Amino acid sequence: MSKLDYTTALITGGVAICTAAAVGVFIYRARKRTRVFKAVGVLEEMYLHPIKSCRGVLVDKGYCNVQGLQYKTLRDRYWIIVNDKNIVLRIRNEPMMTLITPTLSADNRYMYLDAPNMTTLKIPIDTREVPKGEQKLIDISVYGTDIKGYYCGKQSEQWLTTYLKVPGCKLLNCDDDIKLRDASDVIRPRRVNRKGDFVAYADYAAFMLLSKESLTDLNEKLETPVSMRYFRPTLVVSGCEPFAEDTWKFIKIGNVVLRHMKFTERCKSVTVDPETGIMAEDNEPLKTLKTRRQAMYRDSPLLGVHLCLDSEGSIKLGDVVYAALE
Repeated sequence: MSKLDYTTALITGGVAICTAAAVGVFIYRARKRTRVFKAVGVLEEMYLHPIKSCRGVLVDKGYCNVQGLQYKTLRDRYWIIVNDKNIVLRIRNEPMMTLITPTLSADNRYMYLDAPNMTTLKIPIDTREVPKGEQKLIDISVYGTDIKGYYCGKQSEQWLTTYLKVPGCKLLNCDDDIKLRDASDVIRPRRVNRKGDFVAYADYAAFMLLSKESLTDLNEKLETPVSMRYFRPTLVVSGCEPFAEDTWKFIKIGNVVLRHMKFTERCKSVTVDPETGIMAEDNEPLKTLKTRRQAMYRDSPLLGVHLCLDSEGSIKLGDVVYAALE
């Protein structure tokens, strides 16, 4: 090849690469421009569950970031209870966990825990306030991915062990310096999230949304209706069609943009009455849900959607909820 031909080939190749890059940018921007958000309802309720598998706190506002919903110094599912072998305890195995009720102190420094026939337990939100001799970091696994937790002290261990009657119960906190789980590494039948999606102790994603109308549709099929607390959502939307949330690829509330990650599969935990801690003998509402919303690839019915965050910000009750279908 002559020098002239070689130079011409380089120029031609460079032009082709630049053209391909320009086309790629154009397509990306075009797709971004075609994401049309339409009003689909309003934000009716928000539940923050500070301790995984324990009772949720109703809040009227919050801040959404990649880790999840935050209200003042409380973060969603940033505490977790494990047994003496450091295995995570869950409602379906320990249904009385659902009666452990957290509240935030007036100075935002402590979380109080209450449960039937128990005195109130005071937990410092800053784990550096745990007695020096009791401070330690513990390794655990949540749905196949490893994470650590700061031990919240012997007092909380004794309280939880007494209440749950499970040996060596420990309360752990996911402090700021703990590396969060990469949600894209969570074991799933198929990859449904992206690198950069993080989660603390929640199962799969930092947010879960359910519409009021979807619950109403289910309750119309049940002999005994159930409350929203059975399904432990973060965000509750009203004003849409039943199961409309299944079709929302992106959700915008205020400045917050959330992305559909997966449908929420339901298990035995939804048969536990959140007001009594008793598991239903007739397997409801799970039994009816299985006749209506059975997943195609697993033996779990679907209700609600898991979401990851694309843009952080503040939200409050009454905010208009917008959705894009693509």
